[in-house]
Amino acid sequence: MTKQTKRSRLGLFLLFVLIFALLLSSCATQRTGADSTPESTAPEGTAPADNRYYDAEKLDRVLELFYQNFIKESDKDSITDFLLKGFIAGAGDIYCDYMTAEEYQAFNDSYAGNYVGIGVTVTVDNNDNVVIIDVTPASPAMEAGLQPSDILYKVDDKPLIDESGRSFSIDEVAALIRGEEGSEVSVTVLRNGEEQTFTMQRRALLTVSVRPSYYEYGGKTAAVIKITSFDSTTPVQFKAAIDDAEAKKADFIIYDLRNNPGGLLTSVETVLTYILPNDSLICSFDYKNAHEEDHAGESAWDSLFTGEAPQLKANANGGFYYNNAYAEHTVELPSAVLINGNSASAAELFTSVLRDYQRAVTVGETSYGKGCMQVTYSLGDGSALKVTAAYYNPPCGVNFDRTTDGPVGITPDVEVSFTDEENQQNLNILPPEADRQFVAAFNRLTTGEKLPQAKAPTEEND
Repeated sequence: MTKQTKRSRLGLFLLFVLIFALLLSSCATQRTGADSTPESTAPEGTAPADNRYYDAEKLDRVLELFYQNFIKESDKDSITDFLLKGFIAGAGDIYCDYMTAEEYQAFNDSYAGNYVGIGVTVTVDNNDNVVIIDVTPASPAMEAGLQPSDILYKVDDKPLIDESGRSFSIDEVAALIRGEEGSEVSVTVLRNGEEQTFTMQRRALLTVSVRPSYYEYGGKTAAVIKITSFDSTTPVQFKAAIDDAEAKKADFIIYDLRNNPGGLLTSVETVLTYILPNDSLICSFDYKNAHEEDHAGESAWDSLFTGEAPQLKANANGGFYYNNAYAEHTVELPSAVLINGNSASAAELFTSVLRDYQRAVTVGETSYGKGCMQVTYSLGDGSALKVTAAYYNPPCGVNFDRTTDGPVGITPDVEVSFTDEENQQNLNILPPEADRQFVAAFNRLTTGEKLPQAKAPTEEND
């Protein structure tokens, strides 16, 4: 949907950007995923010089030398964009981002429910590789043969690393992959250490973030609700899935949040409000200025938004107005939540809330470990700054982010680890009886005949 960020071809300028990035101090570890709050207006004013995250005197000196001596023509907007991107890159937190107007539009579109692209969900692993974790059914990516665990290496023969050696962020990769409907994009991936290139035609895609299905065995019916992300489409789709499960009198629910990288705080709060009793504590926040904030059912919406709406209503920034229909409903069916190492951020909040209220058993692998929240500030010219602004804590009060003293991620009640071969399977098309994590959740919830447990691919079938 967007064009690639403009990149200067001036060698001296690139060297300056690299020097600038190296001046900055590190303030957080790198991780993947995002919990974005509704857009805010950038505050005015600057921090005192001695509280800034950079050496202001040295920076001023470099700028002055550059201004006095650089003989070639330059583009002011391009320099500004690179300067700000270097600042954010130097901070060392992959969730922070300076977005150009084009990138910010793509960022908003990614949560709006409609976009033009190929249909992949990606994350960043511990080696800064951009990895595919989900391939949308009936998408160009699935038709071309892209698979989970593929490492994105190039887009249109452009390596996903800039001239300074910095790996592209998720937002930058998304901007490269998306484009005009009907246009072609070439994606090169590393699969089992070998390069493979796939050429696809971009299509308009609707984000189906909730994919309900049913599975019956031994006289018991499980409503399986897969949530791929928490965006502006999720609450309405989730409510429809729950209503259908209750109408069909399913025996229990299995929420599948594996490979869910997170999403909007307001989205996951709306979903949890439909599950929990009204005014249940959903999460609390710790900000840099030491003030604390609780979000709990209806009171959370009162603190976030003003006005009333007769139905769930998303605003232009992806936020939600509070809806009584969500607060007045609770889910009483026995439940399980499936998670893995790519379940992050809002997916972890969802899991931890149901765990803390003992409303679901958790099954699978320890989740990613992102318990921090980003706030996006519009800068007035179409560009924006996304900054990590708070830690959010589940009802138990124990944060699970990688930079805190608590446990990293959510450890499931029933641990079932996948092999490398299993991780390359597309969970969207894997039969439930061949999914060992699903089988474990089904058998934990049912009191009837147990579903036979499949063996891992590395085990001998005897």
